[in-house]
Amino acid sequence: MVTDQQVVLLRQKLMEGKTQQAAAAMAAMSERSARKWQRGELPSEKKKSRERWRNRPNPFEGVWQGEVGPLLQSDPDGELSATTTLEWLEERHPGRFSRSHLRTLQRRLRDCRALHGPDREVLLPTGPSTGS
Repeated sequence: MVTDQQVVLLRQKLMEGKTQQAAAAMAAMSERSARKWQRGELPSEKKKSRERWRNRPNPFEGVWQGEVGPLLQSDPDGELSATTTLEWLEERHPGRFSRSHLRTLQRRLRDCRALHGPDREVLLPTGPSTGS
């Protein structure tokens, strides 16, 4: 990937009268890249900002707060599986959820338990001590 600094150096060398081949070598890029970047915007200016991070709408939008959240609160030990929760949702909302939502539900349950679940004991590995 070509950086802004490489493009600026390439353009400076071209303005000094260097050949495209020599300017590309000095800017550490191929001649083909030099042809592409000799005019126009810098690489950082060409990047498109990503406006939407999600590829599809959240399938659990309408049921998470009202139904799944209280269900998770009634399971303090975290024994309720995503598969069981999905089956429960499929029964309550026929046709709205399917097995294709399982992985999304697994991720949501994992994140929810990490934020709101019970504290876990932290074990740090202990190795042989080196005496000084």
